[in-house]
Amino acid sequence: MKHFPIAAALVLLLATDAHSQEFKTYAYKDTLKLDVFTPPGLQPGELRPVMVLFHGGGWVRGTRDVMYPECRYFVQRGFVTITASYSLLKQGERDKSICLRDVKSAVRWVLQHAQELHADSTQLVMGGSSAGGHLSSMAALDTSINAIGETTIPIRPKALILLNPAYAATDPVAVAPLIR
Repeated sequence: MKHFPIAAALVLLLATDAHSQEFKTYAYKDTLKLDVFTPPGLQPGELRPVMVLFHGGGWVRGTRDVMYPECRYFVQRGFVTITASYSLLKQGERDKSICLRDVKSAVRWVLQHAQELHADSTQLVMGGSSAGGHLSSMAALDTSINAIGETTIPIRPKALILLNPAYAATDPVAVAPLIR
């Protein structure tokens, strides 16, 4: 029994190290970050379909780590999966365009760095839960809201995975076909 604390510490250290190797974190815009989960065993130059997921939280709360289970699920099925943070609205704010600009910036960053991420930029899938689902669909459908200087890279996902997306009757026209 004298060795139990040492064994427990070793198990904890190994588990912590394995988790830290599960994904790589990048800064894509100012203080905003994204986590990239890559399938194991990829060969140099090998590309896989890429999925970018965004968290929910009513546009006012939430963190990218809530999408880790979905990232793990899809990385096991061969996708490069990414979850990204975006600017959150302050209480009382209603203009979601800052969130949308960040979501588009994250996706464009992924497309610009596709080769180094082993991501096939022609096989883009986007999605998210609640507010993240809303922002993913808006990023795919609304071409009018962009960060300054970021209109040269189009966002054209092959598919959207929307987990209980949040929509309102006041959403822009781009979303209308989805809520009819």
